[in-house]
Amino acid sequence: MKFCHNCGGKVEENVKFCPYCGTQLENSETRTLHDSNAKVYTSADPNSTLNSSPSSSSNYSTSQSRTVFEGNRKDRIVAALLAIFLGGFGVHKFYLGNITMGIIYLILSFTGIPEIIGFIEGIIYLTKNDEEFYRDHVLPIEEKRASLMS
Repeated sequence: MKFCHNCGGKVEENVKFCPYCGTQLENSETRTLHDSNAKVYTSADPNSTLNSSPSSSSNYSTSQSRTVFEGNRKDRIVAALLAIFLGGFGVHKFYLGNITMGIIYLILSFTGIPEIIGFIEGIIYLTKNDEEFYRDHVLPIEEKRASLMS
């Protein structure tokens, strides 16, 4: 799986421009994410680690002083707090860019169900690290938006 060096968006190997941010990509500029060890590797040399420990840096910086998730970064803590305190109105869904679910939460807010779900989602957001949060909650929304635009 390849990621854009600028925004962290998932890109196919044969594309020349990132579908999320429009950055021109070259083979050496994309990053491959190795899920089991949470390390970032260059696409040219899978044995060359750019960041061997995700806990060593809060923003997963690379040797070029860029972050893997630099582009449309959504803060995990902000999303968690919005989910816990305003989850009944779907504010966290709007923040993450999932407008459809935000509207559904807003419509059903009088039932109290979105408040419970929002609280649970907030706890889930807090238990994930930044990489997992981005991969599970931000990237799928960006991919859906990119596929609708093309």
